[in-house]
Formats: sequence, structure tokens, C-alpha cells
Amino acid sequence: MCGRFSLHVPANELGGRLYRDYGIETGNTTNLSYNTSYNVAPTTNIPVINSNLEIHVCRWGIIPHFANNSSVNYSQTLKTINARAESLEDGSSPLWNSLKSTKRCVIPVDGFFEWLLQGKEKIPHFTKRKDNHMMLFAGLHDRFQTKEQTIDSFTIITTSASKQFEAIHNRMPVILDKEGALKWLDKSKKWDTDICHLLKPYHDSLDIYAVTKEMSKPGSSKPSYIQPISDRKDGIKSFFAKQAQSPKKDGVTKHDLKKEEHDVKQEQHVAKTEDNLAKKEEDDVDTAIKRSLQDTEPEADVKPAKKVKKTDNNATLDGYVKQE
Repeated sequence: MCGRFSLHVPANELGGRLYRDYGIETGNTTNLSYNTSYNVAPTTNIPVINSNLEIHVCRWGIIPHFANNSSVNYSQTLKTINARAESLEDGSSPLWNSLKSTKRCVIPVDGFFEWLLQGKEKIPHFTKRKDNHMMLFAGLHDRFQTKEQTIDSFTIITTSASKQFEAIHNRMPVILDKEGALKWLDKSKKWDTDICHLLKPYHDSLDIYAVTKEMSKPGSSKPSYIQPISDRKDGIKSFFAKQAQSPKKDGVTKHDLKKEEHDVKQEQHVAKTEDNLAKKEEDDVDTAIKRSLQDTEPEADVKPAKKVKKTDNNATLDGYVKQE
């Protein structure tokens, strides 16, 4: 599952960053606008690259073009933040079948979060590329449009975990390299085994490390959320690094050193308290949101629609009601 990621590259730098990292030239991004965040959650508006190599801002969580106004709601969107690669391959999902040939997209991110379950405790981990290039996720997008509103939305495709990542979770996003991203976006390539082959686990080595539990709170964003716990300024590793880097001064007493060490421990205590408060706030979040954002499976592959009688005009696709 992929329920949270980071994107702190501003709109005016995104095109240049994609070209620097991958040599991918996107269309004009002059009017591109979105809010950066170190903690992107579902229903957030985020830039995606479409088959014309244009960057458009879309909402995370597919709202299909055939949806009825009454079925477009927050809880329904949470069910479509992810699409299982297996469902695209076997054709078992009518929703994904309607998009996989012509509505493919790529989502550029810094990296993503996943929670490691240890007993009853969930420990957030951040995953990024070792070369610090942006990650490119495979996705699908669609447009829901009525007289009153137009909503562009997307989903992130997930696959089974790589050998390295399976220690954290049994699922991971489909991560593409440059060649794979361009092939995925090529609208002349219809759905076939060659395209299917792109939806595989990422087997190159990744940087994976534990981060602060404070990031578990939806809506919050800090640079420290994507920093290893050991590298935070309130960590003991930072204390000893400062000791090694600071020139020794004449007249420094044992009392001074003890006081400095005491101050560091106080900072650690404050950080721990913040983590505990964040955990309490997390526990108070609505159960449905918690399950969709943090828990393990089920993925975003929606349960098949209930069978409807032929006389029923409101036939459904993956839980969404068709427009009349």
C-alpha cells in the first residue's frame, strides 16, 4: 500500500528537476500551482505527468468519469488511492480496465512512507532513491465533470514488495526508471504484456530508514519528517557530532560539559513527548481514515459491485454509481 508520500519540490522547479534527474522534458509549467508537503495524504492536489508529457494537478484518489454526484465523497475516494497491479493484469476490476489503456500517468515524488508493525507499535519509515533523484510512480488518472465542477484525479499502482522492502511491508508502489516511465506514458502503446511487465517490484537498492512518529498526523508537514531519526538535531548522534566539530575552548569545565549533555537529554525528552502527543492525536483520528492511510491491506482495489437487477437503471462500477 502507499498511503503517504513527500513532495517538497516547488512548482517553478519541478520541470527542471525532472529534466535534471531523468532528461524528461515536460510542457510549459508557468501556470502550475500546488502546495508542497513533506507529508502528502489522500485527497491532496498533486502534480502528475500525462501521456502528452504535460504536468497537471490532480487529486489523489480516483473519481471516475462515470460517477454520480451522490457517490463522490471523501470515504469513497479513500478506496481508490491505490490500484493493485494484479487487478490490472488479470482484468478483474472494471474501474481500472476503463483507464489502463488510455489514462496512464506518472507521479513524481521525493519518496514515500510506510509503517512497520512491531507488536502493537507502528514505526513509520521513509523510502527514497539512493541517488536522491525524484521517484516516478506508475499511476492512472481520470476526469469527473459535471455542469458544476471538474475534478481531475489519480491513483498510485502498487505491486508486491521487493526483497529489500518486504521487511517493512508486503506491498510497494510501482517505481519506474526513465525508460519505463516513457513507455508507460506512450499513448500509442495499448495494454499488452510489454506494458504489464513494467508493473513489477523495484529491485535496485533503496534508502529505507525509520522517521519520527510525528509524521503520522495527517495534515502536518516538516522537513524533519523525511530525516532519519538518528540524524535529527535532537539525537544523541548529533550531540557527539557537535562535540567533535566544535573547537575546544580554554576554561571549559566538566560542569560545562555535563550541562551541555543535560540540555541535549532535555531536547530528547521534549522530542519523545512530541512523538507521544502525535501518537495520541493519531489514535483520535477517524477510524476509517486511519485504516485507509496507515493500515496494511486491503489495497485500493475496490470490492466488485453488487449485482443489480436489469430493471435497475443505476448500475455500478466498483462501488461508484453511474450518472443517469
